[in-house]
Amino acid sequence: MAKRPHSDLSQEINEEAKRMAVTWQLKSITDRANRDLQRGPKPPAKCRFCQQGHHTSECRSIKQKDKVKIALKKKICQICLTHAGHHPAACRALKNQNILCLRKACENRYKIHHKSICDNATPSTSPDASPRHEADIGEEELANGTSQSFLKASN
Repeated sequence: MAKRPHSDLSQEINEEAKRMAVTWQLKSITDRANRDLQRGPKPPAKCRFCQQGHHTSECRSIKQKDKVKIALKKKICQICLTHAGHHPAACRALKNQNILCLRKACENRYKIHHKSICDNATPSTSPDASPRHEADIGEEELANGTSQSFLKASN
């Protein structure tokens, strides 16, 4: 059987396309590395509760019962503890299940919040909960973006 006349051309085009793809990937990686070098180091974390040099979720200088009050006062999102000004249903941290409080007492009240600000938290106990699934969170709560803690905050 005779070889198709265009098979050599198509093979050459495919090989060139592969080379170009590798070149673009390498350029993308190099450009990203150069941008990171030009930016320099990130400033150290600053706690939104006490303004000291640690992440907000790791704050030990503020009493546990006062953290929610401060979060409400400073309009800090109680789910991510980082950004203010977004609706709880739009919080990206909802996708990150390992930062959410999984205590049964909070789940039963549909109180969605970061595990570090749970008012039921005590340093010596561990949560008696299984991982939260989307089915466990009420559809109405997700649609409205409400939880008891945020309803109280808006009043």
